[in-house]
Amino acid sequence: MKSISSSKRVMSTTTIHEIVCDNTNGVLPDLPVDKYGSCIVDKALIEHHFDVNKINKQIIRDINLSECAEDTKNVKAHQTDFLFYKKSAGIDWVRRAAFKIIESYISLNHWQLLPVDGWGIRYNKGDHTQLHSHWPHTWAFVYFPDGCANCSPLDIYEQPDPVAQFECQYQRASIIPQPGKMVIFPGWVLHGVKRHQCDHPRYTVAGNVAQVRINSIY
Repeated sequence: MKSISSSKRVMSTTTIHEIVCDNTNGVLPDLPVDKYGSCIVDKALIEHHFDVNKINKQIIRDINLSECAEDTKNVKAHQTDFLFYKKSAGIDWVRRAAFKIIESYISLNHWQLLPVDGWGIRYNKGDHTQLHSHWPHTWAFVYFPDGCANCSPLDIYEQPDPVAQFECQYQRASIIPQPGKMVIFPGWVLHGVKRHQCDHPRYTVAGNVAQVRINSIY
């Protein structure tokens, strides 16, 4: 496997607001709801680029061979199950890469990072993803194993998901898919993908990382 290296940092400061949130959606299903300590992280978009052509090809192959999940929620495209990283070494690599990047950016202090999931999506022409967030997960990541300048961008919006009950504006951005590009942002950030217009498929990997109080996992 390729080593994990980075090419771009966008912001170095992080503000952490501790909360205790409802865990009924199974963010960390092995933890009791009243023990689940999460947080909202106020941090600008993190971008990294990887030169991992072999892994990208492996990811695309695995997504193409996968069955479409029955419940794709906001994704109106071919999506794998949320734990597809267990079946795809390439997607598992992306998941672990995102974890290491987040770990290198923040001072954890009384917090611990826990990788949660990782899945793949194939957008055929006309497919899209509705506006949504990954809340109550602390961090969300998106990775592009391929893409072109005409592919539908990942649109990131200023307003937070209202369910997070957090008054903070994010930076508006449109991320053009490029092979090897990864973006990481707080889980409360609203984002979506407009209808894909290219004749070729558009592939992405997505997932979440939880940030929990150290004393809540024992």
